[in-house]
Amino acid sequence: MFKTFEQDVISLPTSTENSISFSQDGLIVFLTRTDDWSKQSGYIGVKREGKFGKLEPISTLNSIYNGALSPDGTKIVYSIKKGSREEIWLIRKSNNEWINPISLTKSTGIEGGYFNWRTNNDIYFQLAKNNGDIARATLEDDKFSLLDTLSVLNTSATEFSPYIDKNQRFIIFTRYLVGDISNQGFFISYNQGDQKSHKWTAPKKLTMLPYGWGAYILEDLGLFLFSDGENIKHCPIEQLRLQK
Repeated sequence: MFKTFEQDVISLPTSTENSISFSQDGLIVFLTRTDDWSKQSGYIGVKREGKFGKLEPISTLNSIYNGALSPDGTKIVYSIKKGSREEIWLIRKSNNEWINPISLTKSTGIEGGYFNWRTNNDIYFQLAKNNGDIARATLEDDKFSLLDTLSVLNTSATEFSPYIDKNQRFIIFTRYLVGDISNQGFFISYNQGDQKSHKWTAPKKLTMLPYGWGAYILEDLGLFLFSDGENIKHCPIEQLRLQK
């Protein structure tokens, strides 16, 4: 799939792949795999000699809903689905092991999933309310605090799986409204403010893309990544025709 991955490293014929994320330096990749969407497993890989080899399962993440790797590669925030609830958890890497899961929902009451770390403390995610809304939170000393519900992006449909540009120029997310194809797919909103004061435009559908979620951009490879529910797909960033 990518020149930096060995064959059958990311998308396997025997499973489906969901959320994918990378450390800021591009040396660590994390994704989830499953044959049961509510019970996914976390896999991680490290780039060596310019390539990622076989991804290894993280044994402490054998029954999650989705998750994402922090930019520094030392933390994973993830969601566990329990009936209609989506509990948010955090796990850290210590001495090359992933240990001591912490429930962020227990201390805050905040539920959700489909995370994207802009920085090690700034997280965009799906807030589990109103059928699913895009929101922003901060993580400080294991304290998860809601900052913004990004109301201009959200409707009565399900909005989820945001990707925030590293320079905060735009945000891409998925919207799904039953029975309305015009509101099913990837949407983009541009920031007409600055990095401290965001002014998001009304979202527009990226009609050149099929339905999917898990948006992620690898700028060094010039690729847009996403999941179509079966595999991790990619296309050149240029196809998105992003505003300069």
